[in-house]
Amino acid sequence: NSKNTEQLLLNHWSVSPDKIARLYPGVDTQRFKPSPDVNALKCKFGWEGRQIILTVSRLEKRKGHDKMLEAMPSILSRHPDALYVILGGGEEQKRLTDQAKSANIENSVTIVGECDAEDMLQIYQACDLFILPNRQVGTSIEGFGIVLLEAQACGKPVIAGDSGGTSETLLQGRTGLVIDCTNPANIADTVCKLLDDPTKLARMGHSARKHMVNEFAWDRCFAKAREALA
Repeated sequence: NSKNTEQLLLNHWSVSPDKIARLYPGVDTQRFKPSPDVNALKCKFGWEGRQIILTVSRLEKRKGHDKMLEAMPSILSRHPDALYVILGGGEEQKRLTDQAKSANIENSVTIVGECDAEDMLQIYQACDLFILPNRQVGTSIEGFGIVLLEAQACGKPVIAGDSGGTSETLLQGRTGLVIDCTNPANIADTVCKLLDDPTKLARMGHSARKHMVNEFAWDRCFAKAREALA
């Protein structure tokens, strides 16, 4: 599912190169698409007037929610209307909730938990910026990052940690940024620079949507799969 996974097979599993075909996951660009009325969606969820930073993932340590929470006080000092929305469930939920409370930022953090598919789509569409602040924990890495495709298909710029195959989901500097997400100060600076420039955010979001349609839409993936299997 990525060059990163391919290298693991070659270098650590001694798989012969002629037995490997690399096929990226795809995204349904007919379903995951920009909303014509983002403000209406923000009102629906009670987020009107807020700059929404979103993470969609299982709540596990390597996804990096904790580092984003560490970055939030610095982000809020420059963007006091920022709201970090976390969508997903998992073993880290209580720890993340306690972390937000102890940092006195619970009014700027919303853990949605798990939700239905329609709400998930609309939350993607309502955000201003998507981040997957992933990092390697032990031998656990992000193999690819399908949520990064879904966010870009909705016309959102993305930030991802430099672990695993995340860099293969985006065009660096054009549709998103891959950064060191083990450093909360680095996360805060990157997020704020993007939120500081709505024009750049919109331009990157437009490029992200175009990139998904051109490279990761299912018809493209089907063609590549047929070729590989043939």
